[in-house]
Order: sequence, then structure tokens, then C-alpha cells
Amino acid sequence: MKIGEEITVEVRNTNVSYMARWWPATSVYRGQLVENLPWASKDEICMTSRRANGFIRIIRRDNIVSVVAASGGLAEEPQKNSQAADQEWQVAGSKGASYLVSRRGGRWSCDCLAGAHGRACKHVAGIKDQAEA
Repeated sequence: MKIGEEITVEVRNTNVSYMARWWPATSVYRGQLVENLPWASKDEICMTSRRANGFIRIIRRDNIVSVVAASGGLAEEPQKNSQAADQEWQVAGSKGASYLVSRRGGRWSCDCLAGAHGRACKHVAGIKDQAEA
């Protein structure tokens, strides 16, 4: 995929468990691929929403089912959402507390205060650095 390219992305909806009666399993978005915003991770893509307000959509790569370029060709092979890659780590906090960092289906989480609010935390960042090394 190239910045500026018009793409159509089919995305797996992750909230279907409690909304299964009316929420579809996937959603399709069309727009232009843009450079990642400063707060987006390298595991995400950013694209325009084609709305007049300039809204930018941030999509996790592990939730992508397919990406098709405007020319009609497959723009990128979707990543496999492997359950075998699920892992957990116990991490010591700076003040003696212990936190559980986990990766499930490519999503990172931590049970510290920042992680409980969905924010990135230093515990996840430390484990990611170790895992990528």
C-alpha cells in the first residue's frame, strides 16, 4: 500500500459478541491512505473517511480482512489473527506492584491504571521492546 492510494478496507468488527443481533461481523470503509498520525502505532493504518469534516480513520492491521486498491487489485495480504500467539507476562511496576501484560489476537493490554483506560503504558512498551528484539 502506498500513501495517497485510494483503498477499500474490510475490517473485522470486534464488538460483535454483545451486539450480535444487529451488528455485522465486518464493515467496509473506502478512503485514501494517509501517513500515520503521531499517536497511531505501526500496527495501525490511517485513512480518510471521505467525510467533509476531514475525519481520519485509524484501523488496527490485525482486524483487517482485506484491502483492495481502487484499481481493483489486492493491495495487501491480510495478516492472520493467530490465537496461538496469545501470551501473558507478569511485570513488576516501579512502586513494587505487579501487573499482567497480555497479547491476545495481536492486541496488547495491561491491567495497570493506564492500561485499564485503554491508554498505552510503559509496561506494554517494555514487553513489546523485548518481544521485537
